[in-house]
Amino acid sequence: MSTLAEPAQSEEIADHVSPTRVMRLRQVGVLAVPVIIFVWASWQVRHFYDDSYIYTHVLQQVIAGNGPVYNAGQRVEAFTSPAWVGILFLVHLVSPVSLEATAVLVGIACGAGGFVAAIAGSVRVARRIEPGAFVLPFGILVPTSVYAFWGMASSGLETGMTYLWVGLCLLVGVIVAESSRTQPRAWQGVVLGFGILVRPDLLIVSVVLMASLMWGRWPTWRVRGSLSFVAWGVVLPLMYQIFRMGYYGMVVANTAVAKEATMLVPARGWHYFTNFFFRYWLIFPVAIIIGSVGLSWVRRLAASREDRALLSVVVGLPMAGVLCMVYVVLIGGDYIHGRMLLPGLFAIVAPFAVIPVRRRYLFGSAIVPWALVSVFAVRPVFGLAGLPFITGAPSHANFAQVTSWGPNSPNQKTLRHPGVYIDNLFDFVNLAQPVPGPPNPNLRLPAFAVVALGNEAVAVGTKVEIIDELGLANIVDSHFPVLTNGVLPGHEKPIPVPWLIAQLTAPTDSPTLMHEIRTVMPPSSPAKNDRSYLFSDRQMVVQVAWARAALRCPAVAELVSATQAPLTPGQFWSNITHSIGNTTMRIPSDPQTAYHRYCGPGTPASVLASQRG
Repeated sequence: MSTLAEPAQSEEIADHVSPTRVMRLRQVGVLAVPVIIFVWASWQVRHFYDDSYIYTHVLQQVIAGNGPVYNAGQRVEAFTSPAWVGILFLVHLVSPVSLEATAVLVGIACGAGGFVAAIAGSVRVARRIEPGAFVLPFGILVPTSVYAFWGMASSGLETGMTYLWVGLCLLVGVIVAESSRTQPRAWQGVVLGFGILVRPDLLIVSVVLMASLMWGRWPTWRVRGSLSFVAWGVVLPLMYQIFRMGYYGMVVANTAVAKEATMLVPARGWHYFTNFFFRYWLIFPVAIIIGSVGLSWVRRLAASREDRALLSVVVGLPMAGVLCMVYVVLIGGDYIHGRMLLPGLFAIVAPFAVIPVRRRYLFGSAIVPWALVSVFAVRPVFGLAGLPFITGAPSHANFAQVTSWGPNSPNQKTLRHPGVYIDNLFDFVNLAQPVPGPPNPNLRLPAFAVVALGNEAVAVGTKVEIIDELGLANIVDSHFPVLTNGVLPGHEKPIPVPWLIAQLTAPTDSPTLMHEIRTVMPPSSPAKNDRSYLFSDRQMVVQVAWARAALRCPAVAELVSATQAPLTPGQFWSNITHSIGNTTMRIPSDPQTAYHRYCGPGTPASVLASQRG
């Protein structure tokens, strides 16, 4: 009897378990759809911005053994995301493809990981509010449907990694909120405090979310648990900050100084916001998310004292996202369509990535028509029509290397010879023009002055010194005041011609030679504070002499020395102690004014000689 009963009992158990397994598979399959769409779409529009090549060139230097620098022997932090440099370097060690392809693939993979983490965190929130409910993709449809999310994840920039970190913030935040421990785990604080190493502006997310969680977990954590949480959150950023101050001699990255990341330009930032937010009609999905799910979940979590910590995450992460977007608006936005706003928007929708299948949430289905229209019909305007927020069209190869910068191109052959060269246009195809006259003896030859900082630098490799005409990798130029009218936000410090000539050439009192040098210099008319293009050749000789004298002033020379002197323990400590002054220092764009500020009154002998000549 027992022998006959056992198979029947097994069939009964199988019948009981099978529907649950099928339901789980269906659930996973449904939630995988937006991730698959995102990966496919990102791959279809993959491309590489010139800014992406900045990371690639820094990695070339790391691989060559020169450290995380842009030029060998010059410790300038020309990149925005230390975490992105680190991740790309580690992946490159095992990657069989080029640095560019690695960056694209890692960006897409990180973006997909962010989607998965956000969905996983949202599922836990939804199941807390609606136990056992089948859930459907909801808020996650916003990043799935917006072209900018695809394009930036596959652009070679760190944006895909920002999705990953924000998604992990939600998932880890929910895990922390649901835990009954009286002390947070170390890894949880480390993850949530990591934002500033992903992108500096993501410090806002770390601070707001960690503060929200400390409020939510206060009844359990109290002072000791909260202090432990903060301590683990700041440990990695603090370690990198000490390294940055000692190695680079700055409190922030040189890019933050070059872009004046604290200067308020809200009118331009608002235009940047509307160029993104209203192009995709994002007011509709955001209103649907808030109206159909957001307010309901907040009310239900607020009604239970046990869900206070979970409420802090559901409210805290979107609040942090809003503040991130506000910050971007205040500082004037960026020149790449949507780039700076994407992490904030992802943080706003992440807690509501899924929606339970319940009648009360039926209004949420209105997001589907918007998503379909956005996927198939809404695209940003490419090219200069979108100024000051241009977006590069998709490109599947290193543009510099497939035009006039290939291995045997005239440009490459030219730059094999010692000398100083310049290419002041953005089209990446003009020949590198030799700068007349003897070069500055402080340069490592061959030297190449460029406006487009990334693409051409990757093409020529690590043996050519690159002089950045926009200040991102130029420690002197980055410390000038903003000069342009904001045509390209974040690229508003074109180096004044006298300073560029002083950096590239040896001293000369010859107006004829100065005229020849000026013929290959970039036009300075876009710089509203630079009137050097009005000077005669004789006047330019004097202006260049003032610039050379200003570069020798102790304060300016010490700024340069912080990045170029041998990195001994004494130099490392000196860089730390002078890092605040190095960061806040601003050099007047007028060479004579700069000399008087940092060297005092009077006229140096070199300038007097140039005036007599």
